[in-house]
Amino acid sequence: MDELERTAARYEEIIAAGQALHPPRAPGEPRRKRAKAANLLDRLDTERDQVLRFAFDWRVPFDNNTSEQAIRMAKVQQKISGGWRTMPGAERFFAVRGYLSTAAKQGKNLIDVVTRLFDGRGAWIPVSA
Repeated sequence: MDELERTAARYEEIIAAGQALHPPRAPGEPRRKRAKAANLLDRLDTERDQVLRFAFDWRVPFDNNTSEQAIRMAKVQQKISGGWRTMPGAERFFAVRGYLSTAAKQGKNLIDVVTRLFDGRGAWIPVSA
């Protein structure tokens, strides 16, 4: 048994132990308020392929921090200013944020990328995957 099979088997054991403490709702059983732990257990059971995907497919990151970080700046900007006054202003803000985010993900120095825009060398163009 390889390491991935052991991990999947251990996950099954953990789900089974949790279900012993919080039995799943039977089909047709009326919905009632359940403990947060039981709701989490249900989600971990029904979405087990998604939970373990990062272990079997190495292209999938372990967490989604990159996605959360991309949204965070927009939410901070919105909170500070109360929103954008015009749609074109919001579009410009997100275009700049997207450009800088892509440059950072491709390992570029952000100061160099912005400087290049204004010193006559033109925009840095991302490399497509």
